[in-house]
Amino acid sequence: LVITTNPDEVYEPSGSGKFELDSETAYIKALTNKNFIYKTNTKVFVEINYKNNQPFFFDIIIHEITGQSFKIQFFMFNNTIDENGDLYWNKIYLELASTLINIPNMASYDICFEMQRDKSVSNPIVLIDNVKVITDN
Repeated sequence: LVITTNPDEVYEPSGSGKFELDSETAYIKALTNKNFIYKTNTKVFVEINYKNNQPFFFDIIIHEITGQSFKIQFFMFNNTIDENGDLYWNKIYLELASTLINIPNMASYDICFEMQRDKSVSNPIVLIDNVKVITDN
């Protein structure tokens, strides 16, 4: 993940996160190192602005009280390409609490983005901006 300030790749003025895979790279992953704490009966959403020309994934990394961690593949983003072949920005809110509440022994969680190269896409790119974890507490 790199930060781009190219106006064609930025949703808001300060910069966007950019995943780009060249012909030598088949996979890329970026995750937070925040260790978000889930409190029972708390609403949790993740807001994401994105545009992309190939699918990518949003995952939740669960950290258990035992020290073990595991990944939940939570959502797959489809392409945001209009009828002219141009990329466009989209916004989504992902609701996490209904998944988090069912995980015993969870100490904390992180969020993660993954992209696996689609060989049918010549220049795969994913842009993300304004990623926010929103809770009601």
